[in-house]
Amino acid sequence: MPFSLILDDAMPNRHMQSSRHEFVRVSTLSERFRYGVGRILANSVVTWLQIVGVTLAKLLTTPFLLNALGAENFGSYAAATSIALLTSFLTGAMQATSLRAIALEAKDADSRGKLFNALLGLHLWTAVCVLLIGYSLGSWVVAHLLVVPEDVRSTVQVVFLITLGTAAFGTLLAPYEAYLQYKERFAVFAFLDLARSWLLVPVSYGLMYYDGQRMIIYATIMAASTILTNLVGMAVVLYDDPLTRPRPTQFFNPAAYRKHGAIFSWSLVGSLSAVARNQGLTVLMNVLGGPTASAAFAIGNQMQGALRQLASSIQVVLAPRVYSKEASGDRNEMVGAALAACRISTLVAVALAVPLVVEMPTVLLFWLGDMDPTIAFVARILILSQLVDQTSVGAGMANMAMGQVGRFQSIAGGLSLLVLPLGYGVGVLTGDFRDALGVSVIVVGIVVVARILLLQSRAPGIMRRWGIETLSRVAFASVPPTVIAIAVASLLPPSLSRLALTIAVTSAVFGVSAYWLGLSAKERAMLAGLVSRVNRQS
Repeated sequence: MPFSLILDDAMPNRHMQSSRHEFVRVSTLSERFRYGVGRILANSVVTWLQIVGVTLAKLLTTPFLLNALGAENFGSYAAATSIALLTSFLTGAMQATSLRAIALEAKDADSRGKLFNALLGLHLWTAVCVLLIGYSLGSWVVAHLLVVPEDVRSTVQVVFLITLGTAAFGTLLAPYEAYLQYKERFAVFAFLDLARSWLLVPVSYGLMYYDGQRMIIYATIMAASTILTNLVGMAVVLYDDPLTRPRPTQFFNPAAYRKHGAIFSWSLVGSLSAVARNQGLTVLMNVLGGPTASAAFAIGNQMQGALRQLASSIQVVLAPRVYSKEASGDRNEMVGAALAACRISTLVAVALAVPLVVEMPTVLLFWLGDMDPTIAFVARILILSQLVDQTSVGAGMANMAMGQVGRFQSIAGGLSLLVLPLGYGVGVLTGDFRDALGVSVIVVGIVVVARILLLQSRAPGIMRRWGIETLSRVAFASVPPTVIAIAVASLLPPSLSRLALTIAVTSAVFGVSAYWLGLSAKERAMLAGLVSRVNRQS
C-alpha cells in the first residue's frame, strides 16, 4: 500500500476545551513559539521512532521472504504489487486534495461535517476508478508484459488482484488518514504501522517452512493487516470527532466536487510522477532486466524508502504549519518553514546515507548473505536520487500552500514523468537496466531546480536563500562524516565490527558538523534553549 504518515495540530473535538485553555496560558509570542517548536520536536521524535521500528521489521522480513520465495519469485511479487499500486496515483492526488481542504476550510463544526462527507464521496468515486483502471489495464500488463516465470504467472495475477482490492479500500478511507495528518496524530499511526510491520516478521519466517502458495498467503495477510489498520484509524477519528461519521446523503455535493475536483485534477500529475518514480521504475526494471532486476530494485528501494521516510518526517511535521501560515497571510514565516524543511530533512537523509553508501556491500552481506553485486549499485543510485530530491521537498510544499497547484504539478510532475520513457529508451539502447537508473537521477535533479524556480516567481530571492541555507550548509556538514567513513572502510577489512564502527563514528561526527555547520546561529540558540527548558522541567 502507499505509505502515508499520519499525524495532530488542531486538537480532537473532545479535547478542544482544554486545548483552548492551554493556548491562552501560552500567551506571549515567545512562549507560543517555544510551544510550537516543542510540538514539532515531539512529533518528529514519535515519527522517527516509528520509522526506525518499521525499518527494523523490514530488515528482518526481507531476508525471510527472499529465502521463502527465491530471488525470481520475490522480483515477480514486487513487480505485480507495483502494477496494482500504480493506480494509487489517484489515491495520492485525492488525499492531498483532502488534506488541503481540511486544513484550510474546516473552520466550524457544521462546515467540517459537510466538507468531510463531500470528500468521502469524492474518494468513493476515486476508489471505483482505481478498481476499473487497475483491473482493465493492470490485468493485461501482468498477463502479457511482465517478465515472470511461467509457472507462477497465474499466482502473480492473484497477488495483483489482492493488492488492487486493498488499494481501493485504502482509497475509500483515505480522508480519515488526511484528517489524522491534519491533527498531527503521530502516535496513532505509529502504533498501527509498527503493529502491521512486525506482524509480517513471523509471517515471512513461517513461509520458509510452508509448502503451499507462499506468494498468495503473504499477499493475503499483508492485505488483511492493511485493511485492519485503515479501520482502526477510521475508528480513532470517529471517536475524536463524531462529525466525521459517514452520511451518504452528503456524499454527493456538486459544489464541493467542482471546487475540489479542479484541485484534484492538477494534483494527479504530481501524484502520478511520485508513483512513476517508485512503482513505475519497479515495473520498468522488470521489463528491461527480468524478475532478478526487479528484485534488486525492490531491495534497494527499501533502503531508499527508509531514508525517504526518515528525512520526510520533517516535511510532514511542518506541512500543517506551512499551510496555516500561508492561510493567515504570513508568507515570510511560511517560506522560512519550507526552507527549514528542505535543509533539515536533507541533513537527516545524509546522516543515514553516508554510512550506507560507503558500507553498502558489507550491509548487504550481513543482511541478505552473498547476493548479486548489482544490488549494491542499484541501492547506491537510489539513495543518491533520494538525497538530490530531498533538497527541495519544502519548496514543493510551499508551492502547494500558495495555491500554485496547477503550475507546480504540471511542471515538476510532468518533468518527473519523463523518467519512464527516457529510462526505457536508454535501457533498450544500451541493453543494461542500470543505465535507466542513471537517467532517473538526472531527471530528479531537473525537477529540484524546477521546484525552486517556480517558488522564486512568487517569493523573489528564494534561489539564493536555498543555495546558501540548504545546499551550502548541507555540503559543508556532509564532508567530515564522509571523509571519516571512507577512512575507516579503507583501513579495516570488511566485518560487522567495521560496519558498527563506521555507523557510530560517522553519527557522532555528523552530529557535531550538522550542529555547527548545518544549523544557523539562531537555530542553534533555539535548540539549546529548548534542551535547557526540557532539562529544567525534568
